[in-house]
Amino acid sequence: MLRRNVIRLAREEVEHILHLPLVQRLTHRKARRTLKAVVLSLACMFGGASLASAAHYLCDSHLGVVCVDAIGYGIHGFGFIPLVAYSESIWAILIGESV
Repeated sequence: MLRRNVIRLAREEVEHILHLPLVQRLTHRKARRTLKAVVLSLACMFGGASLASAAHYLCDSHLGVVCVDAIGYGIHGFGFIPLVAYSESIWAILIGESV
C-alpha cells in the first residue's frame, strides 16, 4: 500500500515536466523528490558495500567480521528499496517519455 502511494506521487510529480529538455527536467523543482531519493539510495548502497568490504580491517575476530558483513549488506539492501520504488520516475526523467 505504501509503495503504491509513493509510486503514484512520484508519477504525478514527474508527468508534467516530461516535455522539457533533459537539463531542465533534472533541475526542475518537481523532480527533486525523485532525484533525492535516488541519490540517497545510491549513497546508502555505497556506504553499506564499503562497510561490508572493510569488515576484515575493522574487526579482529571472525564473529565480528561476520556481524559487520551482515550489517553492511543489510544497509546495502535497504538502500535498494527506494531505488526500486522510484525507478519508473527516474527513467521518465532521464528519457523524457511518459511514465
